[in-house]
Amino acid sequence: MMKHVLFGVMVSSVLAFGAAAQDDISTYDTWGSWAPDGESLLGYSYSFGDSELIEIDIETGQWSRLTDNDANDWFPQYTPDGHQLVYVSDRGFEPFGGSEIFVRDIATGEERQLTHDGAVKMGVSISADGHHVIFPSPGEGGANDIWMINLDGSGLRNLSHTAHLREDGPSFTRDGSALIYSARAVGEGAHDPASQVMRLDLESGQARTLLALGTRIDGVIEDIEGRVLFAHLNARENRNIARFDPETGEIEILTRHDASDHRPFPSPDGRLISFSTYRWGNSEIYLMDAQGRQMRNLTRTTVDAD
Repeated sequence: MMKHVLFGVMVSSVLAFGAAAQDDISTYDTWGSWAPDGESLLGYSYSFGDSELIEIDIETGQWSRLTDNDANDWFPQYTPDGHQLVYVSDRGFEPFGGSEIFVRDIATGEERQLTHDGAVKMGVSISADGHHVIFPSPGEGGANDIWMINLDGSGLRNLSHTAHLREDGPSFTRDGSALIYSARAVGEGAHDPASQVMRLDLESGQARTLLALGTRIDGVIEDIEGRVLFAHLNARENRNIARFDPETGEIEILTRHDASDHRPFPSPDGRLISFSTYRWGNSEIYLMDAQGRQMRNLTRTTVDAD
């Protein structure tokens, strides 16, 4: 049983495997970032009417609710030492009308607000040393740029400054020297919906294209071997999870389901991959091994989902 500090109180509000609060509007479950010990996943679920953070034990499928408020909470991620939880919330705004990044101390339950600009922030990633947070948020021209802020709230800066591109889903490389993310053209004359995987070197500030498939790409993240996991739009207009090796140029397709799969996260030891999928109509969080086999549904909140 997983226990957590919730607003300063230790709780163990674990729902039975596959259970959810079924007076809900939706059972949409997604995200699936890994705890540092590799024993659980962080996600968010609309099984409570709005979006609340959850933690899921990968062995039992039991999950705990980590937030309980009237706002939408999204994109949770632990710091590498496991001592803090970083996430995005629209508290203080109309639903989906703005958001800020919050940091929770796991031991005390105390929270602090990291950003104060009200802009929509669709995701976070934390550096391996635990000192920096990156996120996509509107910048020049109104489209998303990649921003970085120190975990103490200082040093907010725009890393990409590209008015002609919309940049999303950034994550740090394992060695912390660069970022990878997806980018697609926006603005007047931008008719191609295809995106590409970009790598931005933090020391030089230079960005270069790693991969372009002529289709939509999102959810890019590096595994422990330096390969890039991502979701791409296939010929059937569904998304599949794939892996790209920058050294060899090889691309492996890991999922081939008729429903869309999205947002992969590699486990800390590289043996497993979490991802979200619409195989049951609503989004569910799944696990598979690193070869795309032995899939299982962890959340199982959609009716008849197995």
